Amino acid sequence: MPGSTSTPTPRFGLRWKITLPFILLALVLSLGMVYLLSLTVNQEQQARTLRQLTDGGQQAADAVVRVESELLAVERLIANTEGVLDGVQRADSEGLRAGVLPLVVNAGADVVSILDVQGTSLLSIRRAPDASAGEYGTLRGETFYTAWPFVQRLLTGSVDPAIGDKQTGVHSLRIGESDAPVFFVGGPIRDTGGTIYGAVLVGRYLASLMPEIAIQAGASVSIYDQFDGRLLASSLEPDDPAAMTVPAVSVERAMAPRESGDPIRTLPVSGTEYTEVLTAFVARQGTEPLGVLGVALPQVALDGETSDDVLRVIGFGAVALILVVGTGVLISNSITRPIIAIADASAQVALGNLDTRVVHQGTDELGVLARTFNQMVDDLRQRTLTDARIPSPVTDSPLTPAPAAPTVAAATQAIGRSRGSVLAIELRGLDEGGEDAEVLVRGLQECLGMISAVVTQHSGVLARAGSTTMVAQFGVPPVPLPPAVSALQATDTALDIQDGLQTLNEARLERGLGPVQVYQAVATGDLVLGALGAAGQAYPALMGEAPSLAEGMLAIAREAGPSTVLIGEETYRTLGSAQRQFVFGRFGRAHVRGLGREIGIHEVKDRLTRLAEP
Repeated sequence: MPGSTSTPTPRFGLRWKITLPFILLALVLSLGMVYLLSLTVNQEQQARTLRQLTDGGQQAADAVVRVESELLAVERLIANTEGVLDGVQRADSEGLRAGVLPLVVNAGADVVSILDVQGTSLLSIRRAPDASAGEYGTLRGETFYTAWPFVQRLLTGSVDPAIGDKQTGVHSLRIGESDAPVFFVGGPIRDTGGTIYGAVLVGRYLASLMPEIAIQAGASVSIYDQFDGRLLASSLEPDDPAAMTVPAVSVERAMAPRESGDPIRTLPVSGTEYTEVLTAFVARQGTEPLGVLGVALPQVALDGETSDDVLRVIGFGAVALILVVGTGVLISNSITRPIIAIADASAQVALGNLDTRVVHQGTDELGVLARTFNQMVDDLRQRTLTDARIPSPVTDSPLTPAPAAPTVAAATQAIGRSRGSVLAIELRGLDEGGEDAEVLVRGLQECLGMISAVVTQHSGVLARAGSTTMVAQFGVPPVPLPPAVSALQATDTALDIQDGLQTLNEARLERGLGPVQVYQAVATGDLVLGALGAAGQAYPALMGEAPSLAEGMLAIAREAGPSTVLIGEETYRTLGSAQRQFVFGRFGRAHVRGLGREIGIHEVKDRLTRLAEP
């Protein structure tokens, strides 16, 4: 045979054409999933951190309120102690020392100062930040108190109607070679007539307060100056306190009203990254800003948790990717292996090897393709052998006219085109009981007789009848009807056939036979009618889109279940006002075999009126 002398080789295998896009898509989806999940985890971690910091800030503020209440209780105790007012009036420092020192030791206050009306200390009792409990020193004659704004308000008798005359402040005391910031609560010393003779200040070192507040807040706590942002005290231990200074912009935002939002910053301390929320450090029921309060949590633990979550997600995504790609490769191999075998066999046939065969397995499209290929090769081989056995014609024999071929009529009747309806019927279950041939034939005759009678009663014609599949036509010659009437007759016929088959099944059950199921579909459209074949041997022919559509809808009816009646969208529209005579069920759109488009399909459940009595 003529043709190529070499087997063509595909340049890019079908297996890779199927598998590579699948792998790339799975890879992209997996990476996208990992990215989105890691982003979600990070966002959740950040949100959780902010919630913890916010809660810690609230706890820290509550702790400050408790400290303020404790200091205020000590201030009231000292101011109301007998002899204190008289000692201040007489400027008796020694008498004040004898009466107040035991109270200070019992209360455990860090600093207590009793001032005269000019702001000069009559008695100052303080314990050094690193001193043990009960180790106090006393001083007098200190004048720097008068420069403190909250002391000035005390001595001038400033009173808030809602809060009272108590004042608070944060100021530093010179202790040795360093300054120690102190949180003060103060109150005036008055006589019964309300005259102010001095003031009592009670304070705690911020450095001693920080561990207590940090424990209650569940986070590290720092306090910064409200004017220059420098660190005053912290539960952290920075190598360089100046590195923790808050920028002026952040100080301004922290001291602003809460609706502006608390600033957040990343704070490196001794090699550890912290996330810190800055808010106002306030006293006197939130009316007196004293500084900036910072609440911080380390990022190390949070990042570790996030990394673990991301690694788990990546591991899961990798396993999923391997499984998906592996499944895709197996599926592509199962699909492409038979196709590659057929391609190789086709190349062999092209080279003239007509003994080539492919192994066909299964009943799917690939199995059908393999069997069809083998059949094609067998036909080609048989044709080739037949051609080889035909002798060459004798060229010198006289030419004689060939006998006239018998005339074959295209149709014994003129082919007509008309618009009508078609009912396709399929019976199942006649041979499922294992009955003998006589019983099967009798059952089929009963069903065909009933169906034929119902179709005739509705002015229809049984155009085609096989063993279990029948096609009836309505509205076309020999009984022409308007399309709306033919659609109505065909639909009602299907419901009557259901009723008739139910009666037959009752009789079959009494005889010990299984029931017969029926599936029906109605389509309306143009029909081509005629009787085709040789003269004297004509057979009826029913062609057009409507028969193909009705028979194709039977496959959908089988999926819907026994005793299902389906009508196409054209039949539904053609019924017009007659739609009210039927009860419709499900509706959907589907591709019907043999049709190049999608159509709407209605299920007919019941009817309200019967056209003909059984």
